[in-house]
Amino acid sequence: MRKGEAALIDFALFRNRAYGAAVLSNFLLNGAIGTMMIASIWLQQGHHLTPLESGMMTLGYLVTVLAMIRVGEKLLQRYGARLPMMAGPVLTAIAIALISCTFLEKALYIGVVFASNVLFGLGLGCYATPSTDTAVANAPENKIGVASGIYKMGSSLGGAMGIAVTASLFALFLPLGMAHAAQYALWFNAVLCLGAMAVSALLLPRASHS
Repeated sequence: MRKGEAALIDFALFRNRAYGAAVLSNFLLNGAIGTMMIASIWLQQGHHLTPLESGMMTLGYLVTVLAMIRVGEKLLQRYGARLPMMAGPVLTAIAIALISCTFLEKALYIGVVFASNVLFGLGLGCYATPSTDTAVANAPENKIGVASGIYKMGSSLGGAMGIAVTASLFALFLPLGMAHAAQYALWFNAVLCLGAMAVSALLLPRASHS
């Protein structure tokens, strides 16, 4: 990897604890996107929903995460970044824990998944704006573009890692039955969310808003 002014990643940015917390928690939280894949597989293979029907289960997530972006801005202004960056991952972890209840009968599970996707979007929306603001606000003015790029790269790498590991865990535990395999893979995603919460709690100052 190149060093100096032409370095691919400027690791000096991570000397700022708040910036490091934003990037690392963002990486971990985006890893939980594997939840959508496992939930879709279980809905289709375990409960025989069509791809369209299982896709409709995520509409609540879409609407909520978009609506919460503005709310996240208000939370940032009122409480700073630390509280919403802790609360968001916790809400997302709770949503995943509910989705992991693959032992529920079909009608109840479908309702739980839809409601949990709303909660999933609530958590991500609560986290997104404060996290982005923290990353940008804690970067030197002449390196904001680089800092934003690293932050976004964290999102992409987190999602790729999450899907790869989640799929591997699902395949690993599949001999135990699809319901158990889905459950264990989903637990991994919940742990990622709790990891994001822990990073925010440990590294962010109590008043980290800009």
